[in-house]
Amino acid sequence: MVDDAIVEVENIIRHLRMGKTPYEAAMEAADEIGLAVVATTFTLIAVFLPTAFMGGIVGQFFRQFGWTAALSIFASLMVARLITPMMAAYILRPEKKHVEKQSALMGWYLKIVAWTLHHRWLTMGATLVLFVASLMLVKLLPTSFIPDNDIDQTRVAIELTPDVALEDTERVAALASERILAMSEVTNIFTSVGEAQASMDSNSSGGKAENIAGLDIVLAPRAERGSKQEIERQISSLLAEVPGARFTVGLSRVERGYNFSMTSTNPQLLEQTVSKSCQRFEGCPVLAP
Repeated sequence: MVDDAIVEVENIIRHLRMGKTPYEAAMEAADEIGLAVVATTFTLIAVFLPTAFMGGIVGQFFRQFGWTAALSIFASLMVARLITPMMAAYILRPEKKHVEKQSALMGWYLKIVAWTLHHRWLTMGATLVLFVASLMLVKLLPTSFIPDNDIDQTRVAIELTPDVALEDTERVAALASERILAMSEVTNIFTSVGEAQASMDSNSSGGKAENIAGLDIVLAPRAERGSKQEIERQISSLLAEVPGARFTVGLSRVERGYNFSMTSTNPQLLEQTVSKSCQRFEGCPVLAP
């Protein structure tokens, strides 16, 4: 927020050390770097202002930040171009004795600047090459709001048709576990077969979903394996050959839309209710098919 004013004051002081009066130094210094200060400020505004128009969850976080940063930077430009030169012209005084001190680092920096000024075309060519190379690296930047984790654990959910027996679920879970455990990146697997489910009937004590199973997979340390996402893709490929079951690989999945679950001890009533609900959903204009 104060960079513009700092640049203005430093350049005014440089002109004061040339023997000029404060008024002359303020006018000439402000005119000398005016275009550079304006260009730098509007470059920053072009970076921060688009964040004020972002949508979704990200926009809720950055909308206020974008407006605050852009307006504050613009206000600092007005102060640096209008108020700072005026105050410098009437407040600053020439230095009577000034000894210029230059460090070794500044000496190296000035030599590099002098070299680039004497080899402008080479400098512009190197800048263009670096710019093109940076554009080629854009595809490597993550674009997700919450990046994928790489913890040493994942999970496979197994679901068979509702009419299968518990022994069939155990057989499919054992087959899947055997194939996954053959992978060098997997160290241990904990298998759970059957899942308790609540009943809508108050007189019922609940049941057991015998067509559900889960595999909690422990992976090797990160230094001894690839990314967890690549391992999950390999597991999905292995399980695609296992018939009669649906597999969901990963600890969590982000799904779009809404999910509705219905349970009942009366299969006929449940089927009728589901059918009626689907018909009502299809007639709702705000819902996509």
